[in-house]
Amino acid sequence: MGFQQKFLNIVKIISGSLLTLGIILFCLGLFVYHDSIFAAIGIGTVMSSVFIFLCGVFFSASEEMVMIIHNRDQIAQTKKEERLYSDRHPLYMHRPTHNPRSCIVMFRRR
Repeated sequence: MGFQQKFLNIVKIISGSLLTLGIILFCLGLFVYHDSIFAAIGIGTVMSSVFIFLCGVFFSASEEMVMIIHNRDQIAQTKKEERLYSDRHPLYMHRPTHNPRSCIVMFRRR
């Protein structure tokens, strides 16, 4: 199991437990104690659990994208080095060829 999966599991467990605690506090404040501070604390706890879950998912997704870009850059660098140092296709073969006599004819005076 990779680091990102472990991280997402931890975020899921923490935010799920906070969500459950927030719902319980909200229900206690609304139905049992009637207009108590528990309802406000429950709403805040639910909102914070959603915020923690969204931040965890964002961090995991952004780390995955950074790793994909890093791997793509390494592959591109390796392919570039293979192309530069290859015996079959040397670097000078990729340049357009021109006729060297055309320069001489252009500057020759009659």
